[in-house]
Amino acid sequence: MIDLQFADKTVVITGGASNIGRGIVHAFAAQQANIVLVDIDEEKARATCEEALELGAQGCAFMKADLSSSEGCIAVINDAIDVNGGIDVLVNNFGWGDPGLLLSTTPEQWDALWRMNLNCTIACSQTALAHMKAHQKGNIVSLASDAAQGVPNQSVYGALKAGVVAFTKAIANEFGRYKVRANVIAPGIVLPKEGAAGERSVWNRGQTVLTDKQVQDTYNLSALRRGTDPGDIANAVLFFASEVTARQVTGQTLSVSGGWWMP
Repeated sequence: MIDLQFADKTVVITGGASNIGRGIVHAFAAQQANIVLVDIDEEKARATCEEALELGAQGCAFMKADLSSSEGCIAVINDAIDVNGGIDVLVNNFGWGDPGLLLSTTPEQWDALWRMNLNCTIACSQTALAHMKAHQKGNIVSLASDAAQGVPNQSVYGALKAGVVAFTKAIANEFGRYKVRANVIAPGIVLPKEGAAGERSVWNRGQTVLTDKQVQDTYNLSALRRGTDPGDIANAVLFFASEVTARQVTGQTLSVSGGWWMP
């Protein structure tokens, strides 16, 4: 295994309890990072932290927060900084989208999607960046989506993820002089395995996001004809977050979808 030099780094991962977030936690754990897992799902988060420690994490602390509010985002990042004496890497993983035609969506749905997919990224990043600027170092990796390119049935979600991309480019330019890097991963469809999402997970909303046939049909549209796993996303996050592999990479977006979208 390549040493990506996370052994003395504090990594904060939002929405880290299950699915993609859990995969990201596992990847940093294997690199012996000190992990702060932020989630509202306490049962799944504590289980993921236990797994992280078994995989070699220097530490894994769970911080419970409602990331759908600005106040919750700001408070938990400040708490993570205070408890750990700083923050080296912020992974803005928290987010969720529910496919649907624009005319069938409501203002309440737009508001919920805004709070989960863009507002949280802005609030967490702004809080972390104040610390990173003062210490002249830091790294932010945010998760967007290929829906940002304009995918049918995901107009609001796609617009918000496009906002994540634009926001990341802006902060990469604004804070690069302070030795802070910021990049984006655009995952393909990564659905949690049965039973993997806890009761409080955003994935458990009494709705089926896609049927098995729809999932396979979507996979078949990609160049590689296969689905994307949490580990695929996690490896890309490690690449962007490490000064070993990406010290000169900032303001970039990487699609990890098996070639489903090729910008």
